Amino acid sequence: MVTRKDYMDGKATFAEYYRDVNAGLSPPHRMRDEAFLQRVEAALADGDEHLNTIPLAVWDGMAQGLETTYRPRFKARGDQWSMAGMVCAMKQAARDAVQT
Repeated sequence: MVTRKDYMDGKATFAEYYRDVNAGLSPPHRMRDEAFLQRVEAALADGDEHLNTIPLAVWDGMAQGLETTYRPRFKARGDQWSMAGMVCAMKQAARDAVQT
């Protein structure tokens, strides 16, 4: 398990940490939407590595209803659940969906 401390100490990257947080979960429905994945691919191709050209409301919407699933995952890693953490997890899931 990759912990928040590992990430903060530079022993794990952003991708490694949030990929571990997401591990074993079915991706949110939007991650299976071809139009959305094309949007993610286009953003990455344009150099938007942080996917900030996709509005925050889109990422927040994907995180809605997932708190009970993710709260214990963050806690187990020495972190706490937040919408900011959820956005990071959703963005990593989107990157992984288009890069696999």
